[in-house]
Amino acid sequence: MNQITQAKLAKRLAVSRSAIGNAAAKGKIGLTSDGLVDLEAPATREYVSSFSLHRGKARTEASSPERVAAQIARTCATYSRRLLRFKRRKAELIGAEEVATSNAAMLAALREGLALLPARVNLAASELERELEENMTRILHDAIKAAGRAHTPALPAAEEAEGSLPSLPEDIGLDEARAFVDQLAADQMDVETLREKHILRLREEVRRETAQLDTALFGNLRSWPRRVVARLAGAKATLGEARALEILEGLVAEEIARIVEWEERRSA
Repeated sequence: MNQITQAKLAKRLAVSRSAIGNAAAKGKIGLTSDGLVDLEAPATREYVSSFSLHRGKARTEASSPERVAAQIARTCATYSRRLLRFKRRKAELIGAEEVATSNAAMLAALREGLALLPARVNLAASELERELEENMTRILHDAIKAAGRAHTPALPAAEEAEGSLPSLPEDIGLDEARAFVDQLAADQMDVETLREKHILRLREEVRRETAQLDTALFGNLRSWPRRVVARLAGAKATLGEARALEILEGLVAEEIARIVEWEERRSA
């Protein structure tokens, strides 16, 4: 069941808390046994879909054509402002499933790339550290590419968002213009509900997680060649290339295990 508090519904519809309480008392809003608003209740859906954002003013046509035209102009201006704000809000959000799928693909590519690293590294290379670095850089690049995104897309500029707004018909009537405003209110509420249910996430929140991922995993892997080159070079010189390869495979296995452990902690 999709539920929110009466205070949140009042905030979304830009009305007072008492207005929502009165509507609920009259049966115009469906409530749960603990007083929460049931957004899926037929009464609630009808109330939201028919509700005017003009703070309860009656939808009566004015007798003067000039006054009607002024009301239409104000309503259209209100719609455009709120639609721009709505588009900016949506630009701040991204699907949680999209983020999870992207991160899973990236981590899988990291594991797969590391598993193949021992077979790709030339332990006989004259500059072993550079050889390791080039292979690790390729692994990290492939992992980012597999994720389908190197960075979370930036928010669109205000001018760009405004230029993409659909314009209302020039000959639109007052009731039709108000219907556009009301539908926009319903759309806004749907988006915020998805946000509260964690189906949508803030892009800024995802950016912070990406930064943590970069520090926890990518930073460690970038420094990995420098940390292991001395051990591999010494093993090759004293024990032979075959033994050095075994050591390399063990070091890689440790990094793969670290990634798996990090994934498990995140999902816990």
